Amino acid sequence: APEGRFVGLEISSASLQRGLHNVRKRGLENVKLLKVGAGFAVQHLFAPASLSSITVNFPDPWPKERHEKNRLLQEGFFKLAASRLVPGGAVLLATDHPEYLAFARAEGGRSGLFGLE
Repeated sequence: APEGRFVGLEISSASLQRGLHNVRKRGLENVKLLKVGAGFAVQHLFAPASLSSITVNFPDPWPKERHEKNRLLQEGFFKLAASRLVPGGAVLLATDHPEYLAFARAEGGRSGLFGLE
């Protein structure tokens, strides 16, 4: 989508380096990559109603119950995301972890701000 502008957020240095390599290799000038957590970035780097979508690709599922508090897609993040998305904007999730998907769907529904598809 050459007409779009994209920001990739990643906390893993190795993953960020791979992404940077791919961006440079493809000559993409509409992609910026930042080494920062998504919650912090969405709250502090993006103005209200400035994002058309937020895509979360294969987040760490924190599979142990005692670690669920570390998951990104919790009710609070959905509320924050809603404040940064334009009307009709979406939070999109790609995961191969069925429990994380169920957790994220429940948290998104609990926020009362998103329809689930």
